[in-house]
Amino acid sequence: MEEINILRNKIDICDKKIVDLIFDRLELCKQIGKIKKENNLNVIDNNRWQNIIDKIIKLAKNKSNKETEEDYVYLIINIYNLIHETSCNLQKNE
Repeated sequence: MEEINILRNKIDICDKKIVDLIFDRLELCKQIGKIKKENNLNVIDNNRWQNIIDKIIKLAKNKSNKETEEDYVYLIINIYNLIHETSCNLQKNE
């Protein structure tokens, strides 16, 4: 049981880092939104988004193994799709 508690504490630390990083990323997106608005640029940059997706797929594949790769990549892509959607909404509101 102690081992589970130790692992759960490590998960709690990871969760805090994830939340902090997501908030940091969203704040940066808001700043980008202001710049885009000032310069009459589109919120959505499909080339940038495709580069991000390609990069995170590569990162996820490098971190996973053959047994977990498909599930992990699927999860990461879904997370990033939600982050992207939220980022675009934030930029539209800037």
